Amino acid sequence: MASRPWKTNASARVDEFLNRRVLEEADVDAIHAAIRRLEIDPFDILANKDLVGEWHHRIGPSVTVPGSTLAMTYRIDQDHYYVNIISFEVYPDRER
Repeated sequence: MASRPWKTNASARVDEFLNRRVLEEADVDAIHAAIRRLEIDPFDILANKDLVGEWHHRIGPSVTVPGSTLAMTYRIDQDHYYVNIISFEVYPDRER
């Protein structure tokens, strides 16, 4: 566990996302839970890192949009204990 808490820009990104989409309270709660986990240790989250250094985390199924998934994309600045959240999104589940 990190010796100090990680900082994020979560407040601004959540506000932006909620200005674009109306979400059920359960979805908002799931987003806030994911943010709390980032603030504890962003490396202890199941996420995929792409070739440009962005992390993609599937938060979970959306209550607001059945058949869709909540997700977030972020970058980690390990030297400054900072997580730059790029975006939150709701995307359709892929057919299996």
